Amino acid sequence: MQRQGIRVDYHAAWTCVTLGEERRIEEAAEAYMPIGPVIDAQEQAGLIRGAVRLKPWITFKA
Repeated sequence: MQRQGIRVDYHAAWTCVTLGEERRIEEAAEAYMPIGPVIDAQEQAGLIRGAVRLKPWITFKA
């Protein structure tokens, strides 16, 4: 996904502490690919067993 296509919700449940406002978009949740399909494939292959689901709540981007 390109930066122009990312919708940023500044009222999201996570906080990004940054020295440059332009860096905030790099840490937006929409900037990352979904991990669910990767985890599902690894579970189905018997490589892992899912234990918990984590959500970021703060990020520091210098």
